[in-house]
Formats: sequence, C-alpha cells, structure tokens
Amino acid sequence: MTRGLLGRDGRPWSPRDEVPASPWWLIASYFIVICGSMCLLPVGLSATTKLAPRAFLAQMMSLWFLASAAAGGINAQLVQLYRPQTEIGYFAGVGAAVMGVGVVMHLLAPWVQRRMGGVK
Repeated sequence: MTRGLLGRDGRPWSPRDEVPASPWWLIASYFIVICGSMCLLPVGLSATTKLAPRAFLAQMMSLWFLASAAAGGINAQLVQLYRPQTEIGYFAGVGAAVMGVGVVMHLLAPWVQRRMGGVK
C-alpha cells in the first residue's frame, strides 16, 4: 500500500513531477477519516444522550451535529489561506493549533470527569 502512495521512483510526489499523484492517496485519506468518524460518532452521541437534561435532549443532539458542521465551515475558511508558497507555515500553524487544543483538552479532562457525576 505504501508503494502506491508514493511516486514511480518511490519518493513522495511533488508539484514539479510530471506524473500525477497516485489515487491511493485519496482512498487512504478517506479511509482514515471514515474510521475516525466511526470511532468518534457513537461515543459522542452516547455521551450527549447520557449527560443532556431530559428537557433539552433534542437540542443537545442538534448541537453535537452542529459542531461537525461548524468544523467544516472553519476548515473551508482556513483552506483559503493555503498557497504553495506558504505550505510549510500553513501546515505548521494548523498542526500547532491542533496540538494546543489537545493539551488544553488533556488539562481539562479531570475537571470534566468530576462534572460528569459518575456517568461512564
């Protein structure tokens, strides 16, 4: 599979190459995204239904799906900043933001677990 993700000579494809990228990149990317969605969606929906007040269950489920739509909208705005000339800075910035959010979530995890009141 890795061989199909690279160019003909075994190195990653670049815009200067005459041979286009392998379609296996697209297939592998979709596979990773779908696997992540299949792991995250049931857990998030379960937590939402367990933690939401009964009177606001439908609204909380809607907010769960709205968060996904908002992420897509944010991504649509951020991708406008991408240019081949700024590729390294763009991906470094996105990566740093993701790692920063991950650290904040890790630090907030004990507080959130205390607030969950024993819901597993």
